[in-house]
Amino acid sequence: MRYLLGIYIGGKLQRKIYLDEFPGFFEGVPITVGRRETNDICIPQNTVSRQHATIKYNRGDIELTDSGSLNKLSVNGKVYNKITLINGMQVVIGTGTSDPESVILLFVDKGAAPAEPTATAEKTQTRKKQAVNRQHSPKKEKSVIGRRLFASMADMVICLFMIIGLCGIIALIFGVRGKIKFFMAFSVMLCFWLYFALAESGSNGGTMGKNIFGIVVVDKEGNEIGFGKATVRLAAKFLSAFTLFLPVFGSGRCLHDVIAGTYVIRKKD
Repeated sequence: MRYLLGIYIGGKLQRKIYLDEFPGFFEGVPITVGRRETNDICIPQNTVSRQHATIKYNRGDIELTDSGSLNKLSVNGKVYNKITLINGMQVVIGTGTSDPESVILLFVDKGAAPAEPTATAEKTQTRKKQAVNRQHSPKKEKSVIGRRLFASMADMVICLFMIIGLCGIIALIFGVRGKIKFFMAFSVMLCFWLYFALAESGSNGGTMGKNIFGIVVVDKEGNEIGFGKATVRLAAKFLSAFTLFLPVFGSGRCLHDVIAGTYVIRKKD
């Protein structure tokens, strides 16, 4: 059997890829798809996450699995975490078919064709090692302690101006008295939470300070983190205060990184 994947961007065919030509494919070794150049199938589009999905041969089925991407996988407008590909299926991994930057994967089962290629044991083992190396790549990143320090200082200044502005607006509208003080304190905490959680779980992978100094927050596989993990990371910073926020837990990680399962690395793109 031959399995063809057509990559369409903006409605135009960009690449044709035969999945069965990847060493180890029929042994169930996953093929990675994403924006990052280290992926097996690199799609350098903004709507595609750094590692968006994996394609795997599983007992005769071809499975496309989301890797925690931002724009997810969708078929006919419905979002899926895992899809079993069938002949003629179109999977959107961009923001939508009408978006000029959307990416559509067209899967075609070519039917009976040349015999399934059998990868040598050496090639299969090499490919498995590469998959392991990709999975643990954040641990091998160079330390970004200096960048983290300056990024934190920048974020504190940004948050300070945001809080001053927010409190000033509340004071002008409601004054500063009684319950308004509690509302003001709540608004400050909400602003602080949303700034960090939304920014670190977004497509940029970090706050304004981190973007300025070229670093991002990722999980152990090098993927974008979700809103929940970003919230846990922020809450854990209260515990990191007892360690003076020192990145002393290996790979330049702070205590809140260890608790949330995150890494701070240099931005690749």
